[in-house]
Amino acid sequence: MIKRVVDESLYGKKTTFSKITNLISLLSVVGIVLYVIITWKNIPDMIPGHYNIAGEIDKYSSKNSIWILIVVQILLFTMMSVLERFPNIWNTGVQITEENRERVYTNLRNMQTYLKMMIMIYFSYMTFQSIGGGNLHSMSIFVFLVLVFGGMAVFLVKVFKNR
Repeated sequence: MIKRVVDESLYGKKTTFSKITNLISLLSVVGIVLYVIITWKNIPDMIPGHYNIAGEIDKYSSKNSIWILIVVQILLFTMMSVLERFPNIWNTGVQITEENRERVYTNLRNMQTYLKMMIMIYFSYMTFQSIGGGNLHSMSIFVFLVLVFGGMAVFLVKVFKNR
């Protein structure tokens, strides 16, 4: 039997943080898909199809449109999962050397998994709210953007400190 050995210095370490954020992302996707399947018969024929910036419903769609949101979420999850495995194609903003490669790529992997988690949670939240026919919380997009860009800022500061 051949054992595959991966040099983590080339791709960044899989930290406990990245493992937990990946697990939360996966559970978010699987959970909302199962929720849609289980509640399908009880979902109204018309559900919110679009929200404005304040989180208010401004368009209704067929309940079948919920699958578009699910498919987009699964595609994003898949693409982001693949992307995190190839840090050498990322634009890091810092010079990658033998000395800093592992630190920089580990921080970037952590940032990638954090962003994936935030996006998966928000997509699941929007899907859940659409199924229930309710508005999004008026601050939800603001909170989402603060968490996404704030998280990116924290990780990028770490990357520049570790260069």
